[in-house]
Amino acid sequence: MNKKMTTIFASLAMMIALAFTTSTFAAPLGDNKGDSKGDKNKSSYAAEVSGAVSDVTGTTIKLLNGAVVIDASAARIVSEDSRTTLTIAAITVGTVIEVYGNPGVGNILASVIEVHGPKSDGEMKGTITAADTANSTITVNGAVITLNAATVYKGRNGMVLTAANLTAGTVVEVEVVFVMGKLVATKVSLK
Repeated sequence: MNKKMTTIFASLAMMIALAFTTSTFAAPLGDNKGDSKGDKNKSSYAAEVSGAVSDVTGTTIKLLNGAVVIDASAARIVSEDSRTTLTIAAITVGTVIEVYGNPGVGNILASVIEVHGPKSDGEMKGTITAADTANSTITVNGAVITLNAATVYKGRNGMVLTAANLTAGTVVEVEVVFVMGKLVATKVSLK
């Protein structure tokens, strides 16, 4: 085995070991005051791991190119931005998540999963010229942008915004990532 591969495997082993140690520095979910969206006692979880999702099959999530396996069957899944409860459909390949749980047999039994979503590759502001609800896309500045379960929507002045509100003529700012040859919205805000 060459030196580069040895270094990669050593780094990976260290990340896995860290994932299975008790974390006393867990980032709080919600406002940490015991509301239904927060979690008062994260230090009670023996495992914490975060990273980009490499595979999702049913309620099994793989992180770090499959090196860490998460059982999400009993997990509470929440959005980083809005603290709203999500389903596992919001977790797709490339999504960044933070997992709190306990070690299982060859996996982590997740109790809480915080969905961070992929970081933005860029953003654009403009008027929606087309909205295709059947294909979950909008067109802004001539670019077709895909919306998915992980897309975060921000309305004006506390207004709730959903994909259904995105119609031709609406002015938006869209943060996007480039995934498998297409633009995917990570965040859509009304302007």
